[in-house]
Amino acid sequence: MCYTEEDLRIMVPLMRKAFVKFMVGFNRPYSPLMQALKPIYRRHKEGRTTDASPEVPEE
Repeated sequence: MCYTEEDLRIMVPLMRKAFVKFMVGFNRPYSPLMQALKPIYRRHKEGRTTDASPEVPEE
């Protein structure tokens, strides 16, 4: 698992040497889209489906 570009520079040659498949993951819960959808989902779950103003987080 790599968190920085430096980690990646170390890992890629090791994976190539070992013939390991490389996969890039995406942490969906923290994506901007999912962050924007959380308040909408929460309102829906609470039964407040007619709220007009979405609570969109500012970047």
